[in-house]
Amino acid sequence: MEKRFLTIAEQVELLAARGLRCDAQTPRILLREGYYAVVNGYKRPFLDQGATRAAKDDRYLEGTSFSDVYALFRFDRSLRALTFRHLMLVEATLRSLISYAFCERHPRPEAYLDESSYTCRRAYLRGEDAFEGDLRWMIDTLAHHARTRERDPRGDRRDVRVAHFQDNHDTVPLWVLVDELTFGNLKYLFALLRREEQLTVCDNLAELSSCRYEGPAAAERLGEKRVSPPQRPLTPRRVARDLEAIVDVRNVCAHGERLYDGRFGLEDEADFAAFVSMMSHFLETGDLAHLQGGIESLVTEYSQASPAIARELERTGIAGI
Repeated sequence: MEKRFLTIAEQVELLAARGLRCDAQTPRILLREGYYAVVNGYKRPFLDQGATRAAKDDRYLEGTSFSDVYALFRFDRSLRALTFRHLMLVEATLRSLISYAFCERHPRPEAYLDESSYTCRRAYLRGEDAFEGDLRWMIDTLAHHARTRERDPRGDRRDVRVAHFQDNHDTVPLWVLVDELTFGNLKYLFALLRREEQLTVCDNLAELSSCRYEGPAAAERLGEKRVSPPQRPLTPRRVARDLEAIVDVRNVCAHGERLYDGRFGLEDEADFAAFVSMMSHFLETGDLAHLQGGIESLVTEYSQASPAIARELERTGIAGI
C-alpha cells in the first residue's frame, strides 16, 4: 500500500500515536530536517520491539521523546563532519604518495596513459576478472581529465592547476592531474600500480602515519643500508582492503547517510571502530589523536543526554574507541 503525503501536523500526530513524546520544537525540526531523515534513519534503538511486532507498526519504548531520536541524528551528523575532515587529510596524502611513486618510476609525462605502466592481470589486487575493465576505465578517466580543456557537460570547472598546465605546457603530468581524481579513483589507481610502486606507497605511509615504522625509504634518504629490513606493517593488500572501507565511509559522510552503526568494505566486514583503527595507517599521530578525542567528546556529550543513546553507542563499540 502506498503511503500518502503527511503534513507536518499529521507527522507529529502519527509520532504521538506511536508513543513518542513530542514538544513545541518537533514541528520545526521535522520541517527543517525531514521526517524520513530523522525518524526513519534513527528510530531503531528507541523502538519497543515486542510491541512493534504485536501492532505491526512502530511502537516506542515508554518515556521516549522525539528529542531522543533527534539527538542520535545530531550525534551522527557531528560524527560524519568530524570523520570527513580527517578523511580529507588521508585523501591528500594518498594523492601525493601515489603520484610520487608512479612518477618516480615512469618519468614520461603521460606514462599514465600507457597500459604497460601498470600491473598485470595476475597481480591485480581487485581480482583478475576485474582487471581489464578497471584498467581501461582508469586510463579513460585520466585521459579525460588530461585532455579536457573546456567545462565538461555538467558544468564542472577545470581545476586551476590542471588548467595552468593545459594552457602552458604540452602535457599534464600525473602529479598535477591527480588533483582531479576522486577518492574512489585513487582506490583503483593504487590497486593498478605495479608491486614495487605499491610497496613504496606502503612504506611512505607507514613512515608518515601512526604506524611509527622506519621503512627502507627512510633509511635510503639517511644514507643507511638495511641488511635485514623489518617486516612491513603495511602491505599492498592491507592498504587496498583498508581503502575499500575508507572510501565507503567517505561516501557515507559526503551523502549524509547513517555512519555510526554502518558496515564498510567489500564484504561489509568493518564497523566504525574498525575504520578508526584503519585510519592509524594513514593519519599522523596528532591527527589520529584529534579524531579519537573528537569521537570520545561526542560520545560523552550525547551519552549523558540519553541513556538509550549511551546503550546504543556501547552496543556499536563506538563508546570504546
